[in-house]
Amino acid sequence: MIAIAAGAVVAVAAGVGAFLVLSGGDEPQADRKPSVVDKSYDPNDIPSPTAEETRQLLAGLTEIDPALNHHRSIGKARDTCWNLLLQEDRDRVLVKIQQRFGQTADINKTEAGRIMTLIEGTFCRK
Repeated sequence: MIAIAAGAVVAVAAGVGAFLVLSGGDEPQADRKPSVVDKSYDPNDIPSPTAEETRQLLAGLTEIDPALNHHRSIGKARDTCWNLLLQEDRDRVLVKIQQRFGQTADINKTEAGRIMTLIEGTFCRK
């Protein structure tokens, strides 16, 4: 039993050593530059519209298509805001807008652009 535990410790130590070699050893974290933008999803990081911004957002969405005037559109707008804050490719964000809001209304690329502008103009600011 002790031999098995000792073997496990050696395996873990070997794994940690391999990680240190592959990850740059004991180089300080502050000196490293991330190769990929951290795109972890934390709902607390996404801006939420105030009551007035929600009213403006829903009014703007209603102008684009009356079918978009519902509370679920706020969550979709927040998800879109997150894409924008992560600086995703704007054409890709337009496709995501069409997919998200297209579940409720038939959204073309021009309308998706209007939705993006509306979101940026109401509550989604860097």
